[in-house]
Amino acid sequence: MAFIFWENSPERARHWAEFLASRSLRSRRPISKPFVVGAIIDLGFCLDLTDAASLASIKEAHREMAQGFQIMDLALPRNEPGHSADENLVKRNLDCAVINYLDQVREEQGAIHYDAVRGAFFEGRPLYEGAGIMEKTHIQVCVRTPRQIRGYFRPVT
Repeated sequence: MAFIFWENSPERARHWAEFLASRSLRSRRPISKPFVVGAIIDLGFCLDLTDAASLASIKEAHREMAQGFQIMDLALPRNEPGHSADENLVKRNLDCAVINYLDQVREEQGAIHYDAVRGAFFEGRPLYEGAGIMEKTHIQVCVRTPRQIRGYFRPVT
C-alpha cells in the first residue's frame, strides 16, 4: 500500500481531493466529503526523481523492463489521461510499473527497498503567456513503507 502526499501544498491536495470527489461515480471508492490530512514523514531511503543518479536508475530499469516485455511479446503499460481535459497523462501506469520493477530488481539483488518516491510534476497550463511555470506544478511524495509516516495532523488551509 502506498500513500500520496503533496509536499507543502495542502491547497493543491484539497483541489485534487475535490476533483476526485466530483468524479466519484467513476471511482472504485467514491469520495463523499473531500478533505486533506497532513503528515510528518521520514522519507527514509528515497528514490528522488529530482536526482540525476535516481533518474539514471529509472531509465536503465525502463530499458530492461521493455526488453523483457518485448521478449514475452507483451505491451508495456502506458501513461494515460485521467480525465477528458488531461494533457499531462496523470494516470502514470508506465512510470509506476518502471519504479516497481526497479524496486523489485533491487530487492532480488539484496539491496535496500525504497521507502518513498519523491518527484516534481509540472502539470496544467502555463501560469501566464510564455511561461515555463505551470499552474499545477507540485512536489509529490509517495510513501511506500507506512512506518515512515510518523504522525498526522489537520493542516491549516
